[in-house]
Amino acid sequence: MEMIKKVSDKLSKIPKRFFNDENEERFIAYARAKWPPLSSADPDSVVLIDMYGHYPLLQSYAASMNILGRLTNARLGAFTFASDKLSYLGVPHRRVERMFESFGAPVRLSVRNGVFAASDADRFAEEHFARLKTKWDVLDIKIDGFLVGDLVYDTYLRRGVATIDITDPALKKDLRDAYVIYRAVESYFAKNKVVAVLSGHTCYNAHGIITRYALTKGVPLLHMRRDTYLVELKDLLVDCPVFYLNKERFAKLAPDVQKASLARAKSDLERRLKGHIDGAIAYLATGGKSGLTGYGKFSDKRITKDTDKPKILVLLSCFFDAPHCFRSSKINFVTIKDSNKQLVSEGVRAMFTTYGTAGHEFAYMGVPTVNAGDNPHINYDFNLHPATVEEYKSYIYSADRLQVKMDKAQVEEFFVMHSYFIYDNEELKADPLTYLAKERGISEYSSEFLNLHLENERNGGNEKFYRYYEEFLSQYARK
Repeated sequence: MEMIKKVSDKLSKIPKRFFNDENEERFIAYARAKWPPLSSADPDSVVLIDMYGHYPLLQSYAASMNILGRLTNARLGAFTFASDKLSYLGVPHRRVERMFESFGAPVRLSVRNGVFAASDADRFAEEHFARLKTKWDVLDIKIDGFLVGDLVYDTYLRRGVATIDITDPALKKDLRDAYVIYRAVESYFAKNKVVAVLSGHTCYNAHGIITRYALTKGVPLLHMRRDTYLVELKDLLVDCPVFYLNKERFAKLAPDVQKASLARAKSDLERRLKGHIDGAIAYLATGGKSGLTGYGKFSDKRITKDTDKPKILVLLSCFFDAPHCFRSSKINFVTIKDSNKQLVSEGVRAMFTTYGTAGHEFAYMGVPTVNAGDNPHINYDFNLHPATVEEYKSYIYSADRLQVKMDKAQVEEFFVMHSYFIYDNEELKADPLTYLAKERGISEYSSEFLNLHLENERNGGNEKFYRYYEEFLSQYARK
């Protein structure tokens, strides 16, 4: 039965790989008419675009990259590093490919460009796999001095496992794929003048290798934030806002904007701690309802045991690619239904987390909070930010007596920058179609979203984005 299910699952994916539905066909027809090929493009120059078929992004990709192609007199081309067996055999993802071809970006770079290095990839994977003694060894793996280990590690974790297993043959495959992708990228850049790379991500083998390589070669690396907002990543290997500059950015705001924003932040923070879902955590809302909140009503029963022992709270961040946790009989697990305020009232001495909003929420309630690694709160000292594993251990061992300089004004300033000014371009920080889609009950993963792009075009709603892309991309124009 299990074999039949596997075969059935594979067969069900065939239509999604090869055939477009009616909404996609309408977008294809529109894009072909809107962005005909640039006949005068330099055949040796190319703008490479991540073949990421996310419906809210397609219009922005098509418009911005056609403008960039015209400004640089370059061809457009898509890259994709899907590493399943069919991709290695050259079987195309025609459904997504046709949408990219419709605005002039056929696939020009894939794992197929690296199959010439297959034998070397096998040797590389075998040798490095055999040398592994600890998980830390994976992080240091390089190809000709080019770091790929952390990308391999994260690629492995996408399988939904809790951590990496250095004896798992699947890890060997990820090492082999990294080598093939690296050689494919290296070869393509050597044979073509790549004038820019637009990528939806900068992580994993499939995106991290080409984006890092582009940076080493001085090729502009572009990223589309919030589906519409272009940025160039010059020395960053993460596609997130520069949280570590929030204090500096706040200081540049006009005094009246600072004052009004801080007052708003104070109000929003107090409302959030009463269970209100504001715009910064709107992703918690479902179906137009109030959604989930960690600050609901107190339970009739205690959440924690009524003892004199110190109570330390650990909140696992919701990393969608690898949700996991470890169980222990000494741990009291809480759920989303349990109120964080109730936990604080029951005497939580400290809270450990990694990245999420709890970092500033618990600090605002006066609880010493420890983050792990880079995180949005890194520019402020109302949380503890250990720089080494040893320092993190010291916080764990002294969890019941941690001391943190608590300044609510600093939390409110952080909230201003994280919630209202997360990106510099406020007008374009979010695609209004995202909100329209929610109003109409259209999922961003449904091809119906494409109809909103066409509607926006008819209504002239895309014009401000065209003007923005012209202005932003003019810096890359061929001199």
